[in-house]
Amino acid sequence: MPTETNGERTWAIVLAGGDGTRLAELTEALHGRPVPKQFATIAGDRSMLQATLDRVARIVPARRTVIVVGRAHLAWARAQLAEYEGTTLVQPASRGTATAILFALTWIRLHDRKAHVLVFPSDHHVGDVPRFVDAVRTAGRTSCELGRLAVLGVAPELSDPDYGWIIAGPPVAPACCSLECFVEKPGAETARRLHARGGLWNTFILAAPAEQVAELARRHLPDHARRFDTLDRFSFAPGAPDLDELYAAIEPADFSKHVLEPACDLLVVPMHGTGWSDWGTPDRVLASLEGTPAGPLLRARLDAAVRRMQAPTRRRAGPRPAGPERGLQTRLVR
Repeated sequence: MPTETNGERTWAIVLAGGDGTRLAELTEALHGRPVPKQFATIAGDRSMLQATLDRVARIVPARRTVIVVGRAHLAWARAQLAEYEGTTLVQPASRGTATAILFALTWIRLHDRKAHVLVFPSDHHVGDVPRFVDAVRTAGRTSCELGRLAVLGVAPELSDPDYGWIIAGPPVAPACCSLECFVEKPGAETARRLHARGGLWNTFILAAPAEQVAELARRHLPDHARRFDTLDRFSFAPGAPDLDELYAAIEPADFSKHVLEPACDLLVVPMHGTGWSDWGTPDRVLASLEGTPAGPLLRARLDAAVRRMQAPTRRRAGPRPAGPERGLQTRLVR
């Protein structure tokens, strides 16, 4: 049975609507066809989305879990979520993480005005799930007690400029600090300085009262907040035109850059020893699985994929010319 963070008020939002273009070459090699990374099976026998839902189920029950997918990915979502009891919301188009969060948040607040939400991306790897669950519960409890948004942060392995960075301030509760500085995907030199200052990587796993997330949106993305505030339960009915019209008119927005970075009075909960990795690139995937049983299995699958692409076809005799396959071998098979 899952241990719940805030009783019957806690809801989970799982973001699964992205295109994952930076991992497309890897997922296509593994599956033999283009597959959005959240629906790809990279380690084990569960897709990244299914593995995320397995972790979330330890914290929040399926009946209060909302998954946001894209209309373009509906076939994959239906196949992988056919027996899942949670709620799946379908975005008409991809408009960034802020829009996806507000989409799910609007649906949740129509059902529970006093909800507390946990937000999970669906493209993460976690090596030690029990430690991960403990850290999320800590963030959820502290966020609920203090009425503030908490971000989970992890100690960086290197000064990677492709992550969002956090500088933690003074402690405000056990295992929780104020958030002094938030920088989304800085340049290489800034990332080196943040690393030297003891900065943390932003996991984009969030915990907050739903009303506070809505208030932050009203403050930093007022047009988005206003548009979603006009929706009611009928707007989510199949065939209702409201969502299509909203998504056609709204600008893309990133929650980290447009809401978290300019916000004040946030919290950070450091997360240790979980083996967390944001699987945004093939290098991160291979590095995070190094030394685990899944690592050799993934490399074997990639070796087999490269051999398939290099094999001569029946229609054409002779050696295959150098092309994308060679690049794939160089990038993916170390």
